[in-house]
This record gives sequence, structure tokens and C-alpha cells, in this order.
Amino acid sequence: MTRSSAAQQPLASLTQASSYPDDLLSDLQTTLTALADVEVRYEIDREPLKGWIGPDAIKKRFVAQLEERHRRDREPYVQRLADLQHRTMTIMALQDIAQPSELPVISFSGGHQGQVSTATDTRS
Repeated sequence: MTRSSAAQQPLASLTQASSYPDDLLSDLQTTLTALADVEVRYEIDREPLKGWIGPDAIKKRFVAQLEERHRRDREPYVQRLADLQHRTMTIMALQDIAQPSELPVISFSGGHQGQVSTATDTRS
């Protein structure tokens, strides 16, 4: 089976942390494409074993080897997705902190001491 360029790309380049949040989408797409390639190759490799007419012990060995290779091949991409998710959540949390929020402000001016009003907090 011909693998896509994403799966052929060295994993080291996929595991490099991007400097810019704009790269997150590209990194996510590349990683998902590579993971999909691993899954398709696994399914294609499994197909001939469904009609296996040889000894059961050999078939079981082939299945075990295929499953081990599948686990080994997909593990770095699954880890990369976890890393990207962590980065995404961190960026979102930092953006939430940096966003002004609506906080109640207690106003002590005028004749209504202790009056609570809603105003936009402009703290950064």
C-alpha cells in the first residue's frame, strides 16, 4: 500500500513543538492523516488473514505480530495528538485569562452606598 507523505514524514518533525498557535491546525491535520494511514494499512494487512486456510497456530502468530506492529506504529501519533490537545487546552486557558470578563463592581459613589452594578472589568 502506498502511504501518504504524512506517514512517510519523519516522526521527529511531527513531535517538534510549534512556536505559533496557527500551526496547531496544520500539526493536527498532519498527525491525523498519518494516524489514518496506519489504520488503513492495518485493515488492509488484516484482510488476507480473514480467509486464512493454513494452520491456526500460524494465523494466531501472524495476527499477534500484526497487532503488535499496529500498536507500535500508532503509539507515537496518539501521543502527538495528546500533546496537541494539551497545547490547545493551555492556549485556550491562557486566552480565557487574558480576556476581560464581566465582574460585579461595588459602587460607593453617590447617595446609594454599596450599590452593586455590573461593569466590564478591563484588567488585562
